Amino acid sequence: KQTGIITSVGTLTTARGITVDGDGYCVVASGHRIFRVSTDTWNATEIAGEVANGFAGDGGPAIDALLDTPHG
Repeated sequence: KQTGIITSVGTLTTARGITVDGDGYCVVASGHRIFRVSTDTWNATEIAGEVANGFAGDGGPAIDALLDTPHG
């Protein structure tokens, strides 16, 4: 799992979709994972997905799910 500050060569190198949630955080789909990013600190916390792609995890924690290039 990945948590950290976004830098110019940082975590979200393949962002495919960005939105803002009800709490004002950016939610970013990047690679096969989804991150929640603080707009105050630019701290990115992985909230769903794994490094590997796939389709698995129904009924389990989102952080353990396998996603295939989420976007939207």
